Amino acid sequence: MRGKCGKRYKKKGSRTARLVKAKFAMELEDFLRQEREHKFKTDAEIAAMIGVGHEAIRRSRQKFGIKFRLAGMRNKSRDDQICKLRSTGKYTLQALADRYGLTNERVRQILLGNDAANRRLIAR
Repeated sequence: MRGKCGKRYKKKGSRTARLVKAKFAMELEDFLRQEREHKFKTDAEIAAMIGVGHEAIRRSRQKFGIKFRLAGMRNKSRDDQICKLRSTGKYTLQALADRYGLTNERVRQILLGNDAANRRLIAR
């Protein structure tokens, strides 16, 4: 590329890294780890936040060694909140599903898997 005075210059870092730094004031690797490992977001969701394609996120993830282990990972704090809210008796499975962006079935599975004592909460 050429600058205003006609001299060649090279952009530093990828477009994705520059966008993350501008929008979130974080390095790309830290941002990806936060969104994948702590917030459990998919490549497509992260890409939509930044404004790039999901393939760019996948390549960056591979570059930094961040594995796609979304399946099987648990969001313990969210699961505990779901169980706590369900035990109050004020929330149905559908209400909890809507609140956390899950399906009824996933909320039921969380309640079953979290504690045997929560099995009675599902019947309501």
